Amino acid sequence: MHKNTTFLILFGTLLVAGGVVLYERQKLDSVTVPPVSTNNQQGEDDKPIATVLDGADENGWKTLRSELFGFEMKFPGEWEVILPYHPISRATLSQRAEGEDVFSVVFRQPDEGLDKFSALGLGVSKIGIEEKLKRDKEILSSTYKVEMVSVGNAKGFKINQEKNNYSYIIFGSEKYTFQFSNINDLPGNREAYEKMLPTFHLLP
Repeated sequence: MHKNTTFLILFGTLLVAGGVVLYERQKLDSVTVPPVSTNNQQGEDDKPIATVLDGADENGWKTLRSELFGFEMKFPGEWEVILPYHPISRATLSQRAEGEDVFSVVFRQPDEGLDKFSALGLGVSKIGIEEKLKRDKEILSSTYKVEMVSVGNAKGFKINQEKNNYSYIIFGSEKYTFQFSNINDLPGNREAYEKMLPTFHLLP
């Protein structure tokens, strides 16, 4: 039972990593995820899922914003942002089951081949962090070291796999849970990961 449950919990990490090969490489400008319209509710379904805000801060970092999932996060301005080839829409999101992975984005350093690339992934699941904690903490604690953490204004928990010297953090809001993963361990990844994570914050 523990093995099966742990596999489902960690599936989001594998989805982000494996999905890189299936994603269409897209450079975000202002609107980058044009969802396919499936209803006529005053154009709500035609609004972008994610947007890179105009301009950059004093360090040259840009901001990825998603009003649908209620967050902002900064990333190095020269990095590419890769999104699903078939993005979710507001209409299809309402049809997804609780706990299902619904969206992911990959940040990667430019000008590198797919056989060797530095990338970080942010995955989104349709479940509130409180429910996620209630559902998974006990089973995780029996297998891994679990530590309560805060990411910006979001709360969550850090899962440490000490045998593999690997850890990941799950955090979120009342509606969605986020997982930010270091997909590989190439130069620059760890530094970028540690700088990007604190820039995440939930929108009011």
